[in-house]
Amino acid sequence: MERGTGYTHHSTVQAQGFKDGEAKIKQAMARNALLVDPSLEVIRVADLGCSHGSNAIHAVDFVAREIIELRDLKLSSSSSSSLEIQAIFSDITANDFNTLFSLVPHLQGKPYFFSGVPGSFYLRLFPRSSIHFAMTTFALHSLSKIPEEITNKESPAWNKGTMYIDRSSPQAAIEAVVRQAKEDLQNFLQCRAQELVTGGLLVSKFLIRTTRDLEGPLHNGFQEAWKDLIQEGIISQESLDTFNFPVYFRSCHEVQDALDSVKEEFKVIHREVSKVQIPPRQPSDSMRAFKAISKPFIEQHVGDEKIVELMYSRSLSKELRSRDLFSMLLVLEKKEFIVI
Repeated sequence: MERGTGYTHHSTVQAQGFKDGEAKIKQAMARNALLVDPSLEVIRVADLGCSHGSNAIHAVDFVAREIIELRDLKLSSSSSSSLEIQAIFSDITANDFNTLFSLVPHLQGKPYFFSGVPGSFYLRLFPRSSIHFAMTTFALHSLSKIPEEITNKESPAWNKGTMYIDRSSPQAAIEAVVRQAKEDLQNFLQCRAQELVTGGLLVSKFLIRTTRDLEGPLHNGFQEAWKDLIQEGIISQESLDTFNFPVYFRSCHEVQDALDSVKEEFKVIHREVSKVQIPPRQPSDSMRAFKAISKPFIEQHVGDEKIVELMYSRSLSKELRSRDLFSMLLVLEKKEFIVI
């Protein structure tokens, strides 16, 4: 994510997406026995792929206050008041944790203690059986990496001339990304199966596609601006031929395949697909939102901040292709301790 407050100012879709799922998350928490276990003195809540915006603070606040409310309702005052909540914000090492922690509106312990853990959620992040509630919101569409063959000129999977994998890409490129997305989601679920305590909840909200076919890019205007700069000799063709944006929207079928791989570890508590409600906004707002997410990847690849800024400014004059977006809300409960 773009450092500073850019993501906070241009992440209304993500914020609304979490709010749309709050009622279902609240229902799942109300039915969960672990969260109201009177013997628990500490409950650990982990936000995975948190980024550095106010969305993460709102999501953790929601979960922490709901836990407190449930325990106040169902337990004696002594059991409820003695509980301490530890909120752990986690994202890749490039995340702007300084900005994130500056947004926390309260002191440590009121109502929760907070800390950060850098690292990819496709790997282990916490000790075994240490997390009671884990969540990730609009992050699982990001891949851990782009398969090397997609940017290899000698490979049949070379996805030249475009920054996206879509239906126009070589079949070998599509297959490579599908394999990577499958491996990533299975790794994510298997790591959480080890980190969650028995009865712990895993809540995931992520973008999906509702058809088996890959669709075209969301932000074709940026790619068109990139191609214009190539035609003008400002940047090389190779810069586009060797870059692919590490994003993939899984199908419902692909998500189910991953769930089947951890059916001994997790029970599905709730699953639903809904249309993402996108508030009316100008094309410039949409591009700025895309910039807040994509700039670190593109700037690292291109290596020239001035040229990257020119790409974004040029793209504002391009017509954006609009299509409906869909997300899945998935709530899983850890079945039992598994020794690996």
